[in-house]
Amino acid sequence: MMTIGQWVALIRDGVILALLVSVLVLVYRAGANHNLQQQVQALQKQLENNSRQEAQWAEEVRDAQAQRVADMAQIGAAIAAHSAPIVVYRPAGGGTVPRPSPAAGDRPAEGGGPDAGSRVDVRPGISAFESKYEEEFAGCRELEAWARAVAGAPQH
Repeated sequence: MMTIGQWVALIRDGVILALLVSVLVLVYRAGANHNLQQQVQALQKQLENNSRQEAQWAEEVRDAQAQRVADMAQIGAAIAAHSAPIVVYRPAGGGTVPRPSPAAGDRPAEGGGPDAGSRVDVRPGISAFESKYEEEFAGCRELEAWARAVAGAPQH
């Protein structure tokens, strides 16, 4: 049978052992928390870099869109400045037919006479064509500027 002194010593040793185990667990967890803190700091740094990169890309996209608007205004003004008509003469019938070939020593053959064709102004069609394709080219230039900005960015 154990005496009271032995029981007290056993309880004291148990408490000391429990305290030692608790200290070891706390030290282990503190080390794990330190590693976790390093990972969290690295993640925060990466997020800051990503947000900076996103902001730079957004700024470059805004610049490219502003350049596109400026290009379109300039193109629109240039197209509107073309006010002189472009006249194309279209023959009235099946075209002119030359007269029969002259004999040797005669004057050269002339056309089959005047053609009472019509005058057609094709300026509106050409202006619409220029406007349509210049708008698409401005979009391509905007996309190219964005692609260059993204390609020049560091990859993560």
